[in-house]
Amino acid sequence: MSDDGILTILLKASSSLGPKSVASTHIYWSFEAMNETFKDNSVKEVDLVIQALLIDNKGNEEYENVITYAYTRDDFNELNYDNFLNLVSGQEWRILNESYAYFMHPAVLTKSTKIIKTAYLTENLK
Repeated sequence: MSDDGILTILLKASSSLGPKSVASTHIYWSFEAMNETFKDNSVKEVDLVIQALLIDNKGNEEYENVITYAYTRDDFNELNYDNFLNLVSGQEWRILNESYAYFMHPAVLTKSTKIIKTAYLTENLK
């Protein structure tokens, strides 16, 4: 954790289901981890980085950042965590929309479900 109270969580996603699973399951799991980190009062912000194994055009494999998102303590505290967690099950894009910043790698965005792509593009075109 930085001196400013910013904690970065790195999650290496592994899934035989590919990018679609990363864009749903891992966002949900990482949000649960974020809840635990905010129980420490010294944490002011959580930056979450999800990495996945990507293969380039030459067949080389490398873990790359595929999804990142961040919540400040104030933003997170505005959520009714238990109700929000139930709400986002199956609609994980809502976690990203409520964050103050997020990014999805094109490899994940291209393979993600239509609803995630629509939400991501709509939010980023504002």
